[in-house]
Amino acid sequence: MKTVYAIELNDQPSSDDISFLNDKSGQFYEEELLIIFHSAEKFIEAEQYFQDNQVLEDCYELVHLKQAEITPLFEDYGFIIDEVYYLIKNSVFAFNIVSGEATQIEMALFQIEEFLISTENVDGQFFYFVDIHQRELIQRFANAYEIELSLLDLDK
Repeated sequence: MKTVYAIELNDQPSSDDISFLNDKSGQFYEEELLIIFHSAEKFIEAEQYFQDNQVLEDCYELVHLKQAEITPLFEDYGFIIDEVYYLIKNSVFAFNIVSGEATQIEMALFQIEEFLISTENVDGQFFYFVDIHQRELIQRFANAYEIELSLLDLDK
């Protein structure tokens, strides 16, 4: 999982805007009027540039998922471009299950499934993404089923 940055434009970019993007290594997705940056520094420069040119609609920090399994809730929290999955970072939290009895883990996951947005498998370790407002509820499920969660800091 990696943080990337997105700028949403409110209009098609000009040829000058495209030249600027090429210099800043931004990936432009015309249909979505969205530009993805992998560098925070380039993102900040581009944000200022597009704001000055009055074509900036919005900015997002995104979680880039490489091997995501998504649920029907995914579209409310992220999007897919060119078969790459992105979640809007400030709308989700992530956790993994550190310990617990297998049956208890299975039962907890059954309860959590209703709120699950996406699952990511990283080197055999599963990370679960849920609406940020459900954090306390997920923690209560963990306590009820006596399993231990590790809440991930998506800002790292």
